[in-house]
Amino acid sequence: MKYNFTLALLGVLSSVVVFAQNDAVDYTAYPERFEKLLTPAANNNLVNVVEHHDEADNHILFNAHFKNGKLHHSWYSQYANGVKCDSGYFKHGIPEGEWKHWDKAGNLRMVRTFSTTKYHRVTDEITKQIKHPTYTLSRMAKQNKNAAWQHLQTKETAIKSKDYKVKALYNVTADVGYASVYNECLYHGLYMNLNENGVVTDSGYYKDGLRDGLWLERDAVTQTINTGMYKHGKKTKEWKQYDARQRLTGITMYKEGEETYRKNFR
Repeated sequence: MKYNFTLALLGVLSSVVVFAQNDAVDYTAYPERFEKLLTPAANNNLVNVVEHHDEADNHILFNAHFKNGKLHHSWYSQYANGVKCDSGYFKHGIPEGEWKHWDKAGNLRMVRTFSTTKYHRVTDEITKQIKHPTYTLSRMAKQNKNAAWQHLQTKETAIKSKDYKVKALYNVTADVGYASVYNECLYHGLYMNLNENGVVTDSGYYKDGLRDGLWLERDAVTQTINTGMYKHGKKTKEWKQYDARQRLTGITMYKEGEETYRKNFR
């Protein structure tokens, strides 16, 4: 049937995993002697590479590059068992392109895509209060600046910290949760969450920092599925609901995020 094809396609292409909040361990207590500056810079315009080793000093937990005091170029971290935890790319402190996160067993759990260029364009329009802004977020800021800025913040916050080192150490040593090592960002492209079994739980695409296009949202408890369209971050047109056996159970219509019609079949 047609809807089965849609669900299968979304499962191949793209997934919300709810991480527990757990900050019981003081990850700031790691001795500085375990941090090694591999390429000391002669001046602040050169890129530095930093490795952070575990207490046995025989395993790299993360590798970061810096330029002018900001994270820049490639990034990766890994668990003590050698399995990669996350990887991506920075441009002057802002994530760029595709980022991925894996659990300790090596299962892919997250895919994120970012645009540094669009981040700077949007923030520039908001800051300068452009009279006729190009981006939806910039227009949103004219009505509610705080709401607009929230879309430019990371969604992965397993612990309350803005320190990339604290969050990186948490990610590779804690048993649950993930905290992105970046704080500000603009989502643009594929966004996907998966559970430990590789099942997509939330997936779709962002455009200029807002959800846009076809999305799939799966309830982690009931395994029911909702699939439909977003436009400028709001649900629009027809959304379909399926039960855990992928049987169509209802249809809901939306206009600019507001429900206008609903029909249940089961």
